[in-house]
Amino acid sequence: MRHPIPNDPRHLLRGRRIGALAVFVVLAATVFAQQAVVPPPPADSQQSSQPSLQEPPEPNNVRAVRLSDVEGKVQVFNGSEPAFDQAVQNMPVVEGMRFVTADDGRLEIQFEDGSVARLTPSSSITLSQLRRDPQGTTITTIDANSGLTYYELNGRGGQYSVRLGANAVIPADSAIFRINLDVNPADLAVTHGSVHVTDGQNLA
Repeated sequence: MRHPIPNDPRHLLRGRRIGALAVFVVLAATVFAQQAVVPPPPADSQQSSQPSLQEPPEPNNVRAVRLSDVEGKVQVFNGSEPAFDQAVQNMPVVEGMRFVTADDGRLEIQFEDGSVARLTPSSSITLSQLRRDPQGTTITTIDANSGLTYYELNGRGGQYSVRLGANAVIPADSAIFRINLDVNPADLAVTHGSVHVTDGQNLA
């Protein structure tokens, strides 16, 4: 003889939990299947939607030349501030550097095309401009500050000018010349080639 099973609330609650769990599993499987069949966006669309983080490189207009010879005491300044108490051979030279030789100091600066600027004892020059223009032509402006300085400049290799006060000496093609600021008026002597002098009324 069979006995009826009483309606136990615990059995009903357990059945409801199992039924809810089964429904959740079915829904989760359906959502997962829908996500699996959605194709990813094309690679090119992903790249186009993201902004480019790389900027095009700017042209490098900065130049660095070198000290090809140093003798005795030679100080290096960056503008008015001391940079090096003693210059050394082969050290790089950049725009804005000023060189001062003591009474036993000598200095030679060599440029990319083989041009040179030389300082005798008790002299000073400043590399006020040392760069390239947008076409890649080298532009070199030297300020002769004091003393006796010599120059061998290749005007065909770039644009050179040597300034002394309001005057500027510009080589035509290649030229070798010296500037003496220890005398008044200043003295310019050309030993090879030719130069153009702008506002040169104070030059002998």
